[in-house]
Amino acid sequence: MSAIPGVRASHQRPRGYRAIAIARGTPPKHAMTSMRTATYGPAQSRVNRASQRRRRALLKPQLRRTCPVGYRVPLVPFPAQLPVTDSERVAVWADTAGIRVADDGAPVSAARTLRSSACVPAAIHDENLALDCGEGSVRLRDLASDVESEPAGAVNIEEDLAANYSANGEFFAVEGLGARLVAIAVSGKGVLDLRYNLATGRRVGSYFLRSDKVPSLNSADGSSKLCSPLRVTTHRASQEYTGEIVREQDTYAVAGKRLLIRHGGQMRLYRCGSRQFQKLGRSTAMQPVINDRYAAWATRTTVYVRGFRSGTTRAFAVRSAARGAPTSIAELRGTERRLWIRDAQGVRLLDL
Repeated sequence: MSAIPGVRASHQRPRGYRAIAIARGTPPKHAMTSMRTATYGPAQSRVNRASQRRRRALLKPQLRRTCPVGYRVPLVPFPAQLPVTDSERVAVWADTAGIRVADDGAPVSAARTLRSSACVPAAIHDENLALDCGEGSVRLRDLASDVESEPAGAVNIEEDLAANYSANGEFFAVEGLGARLVAIAVSGKGVLDLRYNLATGRRVGSYFLRSDKVPSLNSADGSSKLCSPLRVTTHRASQEYTGEIVREQDTYAVAGKRLLIRHGGQMRLYRCGSRQFQKLGRSTAMQPVINDRYAAWATRTTVYVRGFRSGTTRAFAVRSAARGAPTSIAELRGTERRLWIRDAQGVRLLDL
């Protein structure tokens, strides 16, 4: 039985139930809540549901701590090629004046100029810059002293590439530099990633595909273990030549205690000590950027930056210079304060 005479005890309350309850002086607990949570009759329920939808629509950006998708900030064109970075403070690129070195603590216009080189800047580790001289030849440039040298194992690296990976006119490119290893990509019928010891020139075998391990150029065996319980997820894929269905690792990036993964077209952010993840939004199949300050990913025309300290996500539209010109973001590279974006129109710089 209802505690209020004349009011049915079923869930279908009459239209005047709220007014009667308050007038009787014995309002139920939920009668004193706001109208967005009160449902007393068919007509009033429709009004309340509409009010709830409007309220959720207004609070959705705040609850997710995310800026609306319509948030737009113009990007400044960057008149140079896409630089190589250490993901922290230093970015390096080559132009007609020489090799330019920009630090996050100074404007890009104040970048230092080092001696020019016939080789191309390829990767950075600490104060060492790896230069790609073609045909698998690697040289190191000290960014502080501007002294160029050859790794102790450079000759062995070139001999191994020439003997085992040059039968079909393969193309070699330096792709990474670490404390102990250098990464070289071999492109021919397919793409093969090789790792060599800088001191000995010995080729390090490919690490066994494990969900709790990722490649590392700072360890002797070329891999490092993720902190518990982080794992790299996989997806089903078809091999290019055989058509065999295999499991491949998703695109990911690691920085400290955070793991950024693209799974099923969605970006996921994991942290050490938890299996839970945050869904950040959709992304195209390009390598994301992550460091101690932010994570960045992109769709075809929009760059998204998630700040870890603020917990907000900002969206930056990449607009073409000429109306109707194609625009498609192809690659991202960043330091802790800057993000470089390469699209169909060239390279753009975004100060964060």
